[in-house]
Parts: sequence; C-alpha cells; structure tokens
Amino acid sequence: MDQIITIISLSLITSIISFSVTKTDLFRGFRRWVMLNFSELADFIQCFYCLSFWIALVLVSIYQPKLIDSPIPVLDYFLSTFVIMSLSTFVGAGIIKALKEN
Repeated sequence: MDQIITIISLSLITSIISFSVTKTDLFRGFRRWVMLNFSELADFIQCFYCLSFWIALVLVSIYQPKLIDSPIPVLDYFLSTFVIMSLSTFVGAGIIKALKEN
C-alpha cells in the first residue's frame, strides 16, 4: 500500500512540475533561455509528456518506488517510471481541461 501512495504522490509531483515548466507564465523566461542557449532542447522544454518522463525518471531514481517486485530491479524501476508518467499525464490533462473551461 505504501508503494501505491508513493507512486500516486510522485505522479502528482511530476504532473505539476511538468505543467508548470511547460505551460505557465512563471517559467516563460526559463523556456526562452533554454531555447536560445540549448536549441536541441527546445521541443523537450515545451512538451508536457516529454518532460514528465524525465522528471519521473529522476524521482524514481531518488525514491525508488516499486510496484512490481521482479528479480530485475532495473525493470521494476523502469516500469514504475512509466506508471508515474502515465498517471501524471492524466492529471495534466485534467489541469489543462479545467483551465480551458475558466
């Protein structure tokens, strides 16, 4: 049960960080700076889904949640990363939909 709560928490964290960086005015200057100085990252810094993957990967490497306990721990963490990324995408879609309705 603790792992599920951790996965859900990390999904919410991933979603709000990805949404904030890719969509909000707060990070507009940061996005411009990245695009000017690191043009190869321009698409990445504007893509909610792309950024979610990398944020989830970092969070999984730090917190190491495991939904599946197999003999291959790297696979467990990789799958946890995709679960977090998938859940964060649903949360992000909900945020975007809610903002469009207002």
